[in-house]
Amino acid sequence: MHPFPYDLVIIDLGGNLTLSTYVALFAAKILITPVLPDLLSYLSLRSLFSFLDKTSKNYKYSFDMIWVLINKINNHRPLDRENKKALEKFYGRFLMPVEVREDSKFSQANREQVPVTTLAPDSRAARDIKKVASLLETTIFQPKSPEPT
Repeated sequence: MHPFPYDLVIIDLGGNLTLSTYVALFAAKILITPVLPDLLSYLSLRSLFSFLDKTSKNYKYSFDMIWVLINKINNHRPLDRENKKALEKFYGRFLMPVEVREDSKFSQANREQVPVTTLAPDSRAARDIKKVASLLETTIFQPKSPEPT
């Protein structure tokens, strides 16, 4: 039995390593870090993974799962494709097998303060978000095999 009535709690933090970030990271079992296909995100990942390496060594703490989610990618832009290849090369084992493509529906949904899946359920944005949600649902809540008796 869980001490709280929740199966999943999502903590959405900024991209900086602050005290709040440290506390949230130590409370988490799964880490999903969205990144843009750009140099700044690549450098931020280096900093994050360096911190995670030190944390695992110094505090004997590790995550059950770490994922990097490529966000706002436009595969028609050469620079996005180049940066994606760099992410694949250095963080390939952590990359989610789905990505969220750039779509103006995200901005519109934000302005109207509604989920993109409600605003434009058939949009590319909604389809991508649904793929991410489906992956998380099947990965995190996959049925456990019964213990041998």
